[in-house]
Amino acid sequence: MKKIITSALFLFALLNARGQYMSFFGDSTWEYHATCIFDPPEYPEDYENYPPPGPLGAYCHTYYFRFDKSHFTYRNGKMYYTSLGYSDLNYLDSLVWAGTAYIREDTMLGRLYRPYGAGSERVICDMSLSEGDTFIHPSSGGDRYMLVDSVRYISNRKTIFLSLINHQDDYFFGTGNDGLLSDYNFSIRFIEGVGATYAWGMGTYYGPIHPQVYTLSLLLCMHKDDSLLYMANEELGCVQTSLGVGVPEHPQSCMNVYPNPAKEYVVLEKGTGEEMHGSVVITDVLGRQCLQQRAEGAKCQIELSDLPVGMYFLTYTDGNRKVTRKFLKK
Repeated sequence: MKKIITSALFLFALLNARGQYMSFFGDSTWEYHATCIFDPPEYPEDYENYPPPGPLGAYCHTYYFRFDKSHFTYRNGKMYYTSLGYSDLNYLDSLVWAGTAYIREDTMLGRLYRPYGAGSERVICDMSLSEGDTFIHPSSGGDRYMLVDSVRYISNRKTIFLSLINHQDDYFFGTGNDGLLSDYNFSIRFIEGVGATYAWGMGTYYGPIHPQVYTLSLLLCMHKDDSLLYMANEELGCVQTSLGVGVPEHPQSCMNVYPNPAKEYVVLEKGTGEEMHGSVVITDVLGRQCLQQRAEGAKCQIELSDLPVGMYFLTYTDGNRKVTRKFLKK
């Protein structure tokens, strides 16, 4: 009995030390950016008028899935939040509908669900897993079987690392592309409060690399309440596209933040010389909002004197345009 009481007290202390469960959903909104492989030109002669693959070495585009707590529906007596998915085609001018996503959260077990078939659903992210457990992800290219390699706490978030048992040739997370993608250190993880590092069952998220082989999408960024919470790789940013001419340049590529590292302030400006008419939010690595202000004019100076030393994310929002930059406060 004494041992049981001691164990219970230890678990209680651990839970209090970590704080409350971190929901996958924001207080108002949450948004996922995932890049998807799509077919290259069918005939060799078409490559002349086709854009080259981007940094990922593949033809791809990005889907945006934005949720808010005012959009939900009921299926089989269960409430699912719904989103509209948008592709990056003409993203800055007119969003293109790419399908609706449905997700439901179980806060007791730390699981996300999506509808699957008639009257059923499947788990798409599971924070209750332990080392050595297996997880099955439903896929139109064949179910993916995954093994939990380890469970760690990173920045106070439970993080579950998994590896593929089958489909080892998956483009982003398999073993066959190490030479091409090794610099980006992609891995399958479930992150508390974020989700999975692949696009877990949100609709249009599979694309053929070659016949009979399908790949999971790569989650590039996750925003919660319009603040950046997760980014797969700073060099890739939140958008990857190979759509070719006629697609306006995303502002991610023409926004400057300096000095970096910074001490007392940072300056935000558009590399194009345009004036800004938007808002700036600075968050820390845990996704907590530290500062917010308007950005007007050709340059915007943000004072940092009240921020402690550390890494931060600056997000500029102007209508449907959103740009995030990382900087270090010394």
